[in-house]
Amino acid sequence: TTEIYTLSLHDALPIFTMHIGWRQYLKQKFRRVSKHHVLGVSVDAESVSFCIVKREQDSIVLVDEETVTPEKWGEKLHTWLKEKNLLGISTCVCMSHSWYNALQLDRPNVEDNEVHGALQWSVAEILGSDKAYVFDYVDLPVPLAGTNKVNVFALPRSVIADVVSHIQFADVTLKEITTAELALCELMPSMESATVLLTQEAGEEVVLNVVKDGNLYSSRRLKGFENIGSFSQEELEMGLLDNLGVQIQRSMDHFESQLRQPPIRSVLFRLDSPHSTTVKMQLSQLIPAQIDQLISPIQVSEDIDVYRLNLVSLSAAFCALVPQPIAPPTMSTTGELK
Repeated sequence: TTEIYTLSLHDALPIFTMHIGWRQYLKQKFRRVSKHHVLGVSVDAESVSFCIVKREQDSIVLVDEETVTPEKWGEKLHTWLKEKNLLGISTCVCMSHSWYNALQLDRPNVEDNEVHGALQWSVAEILGSDKAYVFDYVDLPVPLAGTNKVNVFALPRSVIADVVSHIQFADVTLKEITTAELALCELMPSMESATVLLTQEAGEEVVLNVVKDGNLYSSRRLKGFENIGSFSQEELEMGLLDNLGVQIQRSMDHFESQLRQPPIRSVLFRLDSPHSTTVKMQLSQLIPAQIDQLISPIQVSEDIDVYRLNLVSLSAAFCALVPQPIAPPTMSTTGELK
């Protein structure tokens, strides 16, 4: 039987407060930390990326970034931050696509505060695993085929516990644990019309999100494009992106026909390819929409290529800019720490 924990990923996790205890919580509460710096952490299966940004008047500036191997990454993060005098920094952790299952389910016809509990049976049935899972959900902004839907993100509880252990060792203030699909919406420019967002980290699948007014409408992971970074300009011009164009068109058609929304007229991309101009030209010939490269809303020094930054850790840093104070541990009626 699949064991399901209906813990919110977008709030301060009870797992975290259980691990840190009162002493650590009070240490974080009264420590003087920078109010302008925030940290984004992207946890992948093969690497962990850190990204520090800060507010400067009306702009957001990249302070530093680092990518390490997963072994003892909490210790590495602690050392990295200690050198910068930024221990206790407000932090958002973003789990990469490889860690979790993304599901779309019917929204239970119950009160909002009961949705989590009502969803657990459907999640358990679909996952069909002996692992214990935690999950969170976001409402689909519009009904699908007349039915209210939710997007569910579920990942093993052991993965969350491991992340929390590293965060505790790193001595940072956890604000949020989120997923790549949701975090990437933070990098989108404010647009009332719908946009297809294509993103890809080095050697990974292409992630296709449909975003409108900051809301995630649909998300797909496209296989078969993991090696796009190795294609030359000449190879890209020989039709290697035709299938990608087909997949984009499918999502655009679904958005218009199934969700009954106006046609999508904009596609933004940040793919693992040094030939962005060629990619734009080829996709423009395939898709009846405006094709542009995603411009990150961040200032960097001239020696940093903003298009080679880890996009997920950068997105996580933007999520951390939103103040979400951690809740203190609470005591149960039996005196145990929750």
